[in-house]
Amino acid sequence: MNDMSQLSSSGQGRSLLPSPEQRERLRRKRAFRDNASRYGIGAAGIGVVIALGMIFVYLFSEVMPLFKSAQVSTQQTYAIPGVASDERLEHLTIDRHDTLGASFTDTGRITFFDLEGGDLRASFDMSRPEGATRSAFATAFATTRAFAYGYDNGVISSGRWSTRLPTRITCAISNPS
Repeated sequence: MNDMSQLSSSGQGRSLLPSPEQRERLRRKRAFRDNASRYGIGAAGIGVVIALGMIFVYLFSEVMPLFKSAQVSTQQTYAIPGVASDERLEHLTIDRHDTLGASFTDTGRITFFDLEGGDLRASFDMSRPEGATRSAFATAFATTRAFAYGYDNGVISSGRWSTRLPTRITCAISNPS
């Protein structure tokens, strides 16, 4: 008595299932969605494989130079500007922009020069206490650009140099009184 194919309780003779035309339309929609999903998921999978391949190619190109031999070549050669023949070079450094060099001599002369051609840019002289001779030279970490000259009487003269591109060079020197 409870047969679904029977009439509903309202007395109308309408089925709950879609008509054959509607079912055919639903099948076509479902088939289109299935095909679109199949090809979309396939394309996404291929995209992931290509992306992983590109990542490996990039990593290989970055790591490969580590396995090659190092090579050093001379780019240019010139005498260090600002160092006289009777002076001894204590320290030689390059600024963080790789444009200026600085030389520190045993007489207290600090000379800044252009790395491209060796042209003299600026020169500073550290003052020396009366009757004292320089006995030591020291530098701090390269990032601080600080230096100090020590004298045989126990006095220390310290300084810090800085550059501002393109042309300004400053050297702050603190001498004990």
